[in-house]
Amino acid sequence: MTTSSEIAKFLTSLAVAMDAQSIRYCVLHGWQAIEHLPSDWDIVVASQDLLKFERLLAHLGQIVQMFLYSASAFYFVVALREEPKVRLVSVDASTEERRRGQVVFSAEELLSGRRRWKGFWVAAPEKEFAYLLTKKVAKGAFPEHQKNRLQELYASLGAESQGITERLFGKRWGQRITQWLAQGDWAALEANVPALQRAFWWQTLKRDPLNLLRYWLPELRRIWLRWRYPTGLVVAVLGPDGAGKSTLLQNLQSTLHKAFRRTAIFHFRPFLVGRKGSERPVTEPHKYEPYPWWLSVLKVAYYCLDYLLGYWLKVKPKLVRSTLVLYDRYY
Repeated sequence: MTTSSEIAKFLTSLAVAMDAQSIRYCVLHGWQAIEHLPSDWDIVVASQDLLKFERLLAHLGQIVQMFLYSASAFYFVVALREEPKVRLVSVDASTEERRRGQVVFSAEELLSGRRRWKGFWVAAPEKEFAYLLTKKVAKGAFPEHQKNRLQELYASLGAESQGITERLFGKRWGQRITQWLAQGDWAALEANVPALQRAFWWQTLKRDPLNLLRYWLPELRRIWLRWRYPTGLVVAVLGPDGAGKSTLLQNLQSTLHKAFRRTAIFHFRPFLVGRKGSERPVTEPHKYEPYPWWLSVLKVAYYCLDYLLGYWLKVKPKLVRSTLVLYDRYY
């Protein structure tokens, strides 16, 4: 796991290099806590600069993972070699903001008015306010630190904040949102999230009737490419009982989880068919008499069926969703 100071050092180097190569970007939120980033770094990059940005990441470290989690959003995991360890840093770069089946903001919208902050380009207050508010409404969750930030932005923007909320959610809901923010009434805002999601969806569609088409055509292509070229990985750990497979699996899971969306562990086979047995190590493998040959052949066929169907129905979908699949033993 990368320490906060190491993350800050890497991101500072990245920002200096982006300026040197005239890459237009801005940090969307959370730059005030760069020393204590909770997860990945969210930035928007001008679409024409995306290839330069990827090459720059590869120059500063080694890109060990990249997946397209929406048609215009790229999640990069960069490995930094610091003997005797390898540090992983994740960067979330998008060329437009897409949510709930719609294109919400273009890169040009989010980049306009960007400003300098301690060597970084960061989003303008009105852009950060719109971005954070729509993102939290779409997710239906408002962490405490982002509630505080939204209220700070609301206070600094003054009357301008109501114009932003009305444009995004319509006049009726926009006025309610600014009223709730003024009163700090987060309970009312959170209770009305489903209605706000619908209002935002319709308001976006009214401004841009072709929005759904612009969203789904690239998205269908992305889904097909993700199925064809999964970004997950299967790793099988083999060895006799007592060799330390379980410890190694736990270490792999804790060390590599940042390079994947999630992790999953299978014990010997997918268990699509049959009942999952005990996971305890076998201490007396020759305690029982061997099976007759015909039963052994049937068991091999049974296992083959489980591996074949289990791969397509259980394992492959996990790989498509960028999962690190770990096997404790394998066929």
